[in-house]
Amino acid sequence: MPDFPHLTLRSEIAGLFKPPKRGPRDVNPTTASNLKNRQGHGAALLIKIDELAVTWEQAIETRSDSELPELPYSDTVPLFLQIDPTAFDIESLKGFGVEIIAEEEKGYIIGAASKDFASLREKIENFLTASGKSPNKAAQLWEINNGLQWRVDQILSDELKNKWEEISDNQDYVVDVGIACYIKFPDPPVRKEFETDEKFNRRIVRWQASMLEYDIARDEVCMDRQTKFENLVNEYGGELLSGYEDFQDSFACRVKVSGKALKDIVLTFPYLFEVVEHDSPILPESIETDTIEVTTELIPPPASAPRVCIIDSGIQEGHRLLSQAIDPVSYSFVPGDASTSDSVVNGGHGTRVAGAALYPTTIPTNGQHQLTFFIQNARVLSGTNGVLSDQLYPPILMSEIVARYHETKIFNLSITSFKCCRPVHMSQWASSIDKLSCPEIG
Repeated sequence: MPDFPHLTLRSEIAGLFKPPKRGPRDVNPTTASNLKNRQGHGAALLIKIDELAVTWEQAIETRSDSELPELPYSDTVPLFLQIDPTAFDIESLKGFGVEIIAEEEKGYIIGAASKDFASLREKIENFLTASGKSPNKAAQLWEINNGLQWRVDQILSDELKNKWEEISDNQDYVVDVGIACYIKFPDPPVRKEFETDEKFNRRIVRWQASMLEYDIARDEVCMDRQTKFENLVNEYGGELLSGYEDFQDSFACRVKVSGKALKDIVLTFPYLFEVVEHDSPILPESIETDTIEVTTELIPPPASAPRVCIIDSGIQEGHRLLSQAIDPVSYSFVPGDASTSDSVVNGGHGTRVAGAALYPTTIPTNGQHQLTFFIQNARVLSGTNGVLSDQLYPPILMSEIVARYHETKIFNLSITSFKCCRPVHMSQWASSIDKLSCPEIG
């Protein structure tokens, strides 16, 4: 079941939880088999590490021959491994010298490690000799990929993956990328049984101080990776088309790079976990409806009425069914076009969305009708077909809209796409909306 920490649930009882006693946990058959074949499994893992080390060294050595820029983080190797999904705590990968970049399905992990794999080798060697702390832990490390080609399958969107072999070195591509900068923050203190307020409060103060240190460390990691990623893009003559959107455990941005740069970055930048080709959102087709005669007298909403911001192709603000509800704070986010009018053919899309919001069930045709809220017009789509400019990076665009309409609580976004989102990771656009909806967990 997914965890939604921003939903506050009612507490029925208070006190320390005492879990029921259970018998020995069932061991996954693959893990059990690895335990029985300690020498074979440990040796196989070490061979994979050696092969990966050779692959990485060869990739570094051939860069100069291929006239590629110097690689940032050349001492850090991208890793793809599989762990026991029911028993292995992925946070313990830190003890293996592996930084978590992304968690995939069925126990697969995208990670990064120092090219000497010192900690990883030590854990496997302890498994081979059944020595050290947690000598059986490596049995839960099922597989290590010994190459780099896995990054095409795991990092790229389906559309990019399908055209990977046809990507031209000299053609420019606009892509949205996700880069990890995850640091495990300490969990807040849990009050112990019979602990005094004084002792508990002291632990809270210490935890808050450590959180500040972790925040600083995380910001430094994030800044370093942003700088080095941007430098690599610039080395190829590419361009950063957006700012960076911060998701606490990662950041995202939009870049324009050549096919040659794209292939290099995908295969070798170790902290990259997602690359999606820019997809211009589209509007659903208009549905023709019958014409009706309306003689209704529309009464504007009261001054204290709520505001609903329509993020779309603009609004025909003079429309007789809408004009009394328009809040005069309209704004166009379309680069180089200050008009807030809806120019989409067949009556406009943003106009129809505004109408559907104001009149969700039926349009009153006579008498008087009190409008219940104001409509705000945030234009983001341009042209007669309603296109989102590639200069508008959706995660940052959402932040800019919310900042401009900071007192508004309800936003309507009715834009679709030709492409489906990836099933494993929440899209960057959706992540930004989630963060803005609940900023305290962003």
